Amino acid sequence: MYSVAQVEAFVGDILFELLRYDNRRLKTHVKGIDHTAKIDVSELIDAASREHLIEGVIRKNLDLFFYAAPSLQMQYFQTVTGAKLSEDLVGKWIELKATRDIIVHNSGVANSKYLEKAGKLARAQDGEALPITDRYFADAISSMKSLVGKATSAIQVDLKK
Repeated sequence: MYSVAQVEAFVGDILFELLRYDNRRLKTHVKGIDHTAKIDVSELIDAASREHLIEGVIRKNLDLFFYAAPSLQMQYFQTVTGAKLSEDLVGKWIELKATRDIIVHNSGVANSKYLEKAGKLARAQDGEALPITDRYFADAISSMKSLVGKATSAIQVDLKK
């Protein structure tokens, strides 16, 4: 599911640019995500500029962000960007990510990790193959387009404030 990776890249790129544009957003923390709280003195001294130092902190935060649970990722994304996405859309996105993980890492067979991530939107039981129908694929594409579109619109409104 290459398209899931593309949306993840969009999320990362948007966060990077917003955090770089408005450094105060770096103070945004979500419980459960290990945010960079301190920097090494050597990083401070070796940084070519304040901007390079801040970009380094942003990159560290984004690395930690992508290791967090998808629900925490979306909470952080919405807080930093000002985008208020519906629970339904967030749930679909989390299930899509869980499906992609199962396809890539478990040959398309649902396991307890999938059930935990997908929650009430789980489409198979532990040990069952995840069904990937034409309808599911079309809905997945629609959900990803909606997520990108709604996030983009909300960010534009937030930046005009």
